[in-house]
Amino acid sequence: KSSDTPNTFEQYVLNVTNQVPTLEWHEGKMRLLSNKDSSSVSSHDIFIEFGNSKIHLAHIEPNALPESLNENGPFLLLTRDAMLIRKNSGDPKIRTWDTFGIYNFVMTREIAAQYGQFFIQYIEENREIILVCFAMFLWSISMLLIYIWRIIQSLVFGIIALMFCSIWQIKMPYQAAIRLASVAITPAVLLDVLFAFEKNKGLPLWGFIILASAYTGFAVYSNREPSISDQ
Repeated sequence: KSSDTPNTFEQYVLNVTNQVPTLEWHEGKMRLLSNKDSSSVSSHDIFIEFGNSKIHLAHIEPNALPESLNENGPFLLLTRDAMLIRKNSGDPKIRTWDTFGIYNFVMTREIAAQYGQFFIQYIEENREIILVCFAMFLWSISMLLIYIWRIIQSLVFGIIALMFCSIWQIKMPYQAAIRLASVAITPAVLLDVLFAFEKNKGLPLWGFIILASAYTGFAVYSNREPSISDQ
């Protein structure tokens, strides 16, 4: 592994700031200048290196057109009048320089390095808070996905409940079958959670289906209207 390959967060940030050219804004118009002799340059690219691969972070070209930023291009396109942010689909998001309050300003590699160091220091000082917020974000996403998965299970076992209804000739609307299935699969869901805590692996799929189907069938049969012979 090359010693020039960044392997820490700080090195990633410094790797990007070391690629920043001189950018000069005059009355909200950007110019791209060389770091060596301050002469005008037509374009410049900034990459983030991950091992042997590179991610095209930004393309700086004052005369570029918005149409030149495509789905396979860089994440950012900096032109004379605006910064364009690539989106996964559709037209890029355009932010003109005046929306950032940039009218007369010069960005050099040294200033970019200072901003980079400030960003690194902020991350280091607030690492615990950032990790907690990130963990809470992941927890929220996981809870949402679990909720969606349980809804899908209720819909599927609602269909299975209707199959049992057809076998026993029981009339039941699909909405009622879903509500019944949501309650009936609870034992299988609890066992699945217990298996996940005890063995770090949930209930086998076939076991979950058999157990949930059995309880669903029992729930359907128990909620049938009793015939005269049953009374």
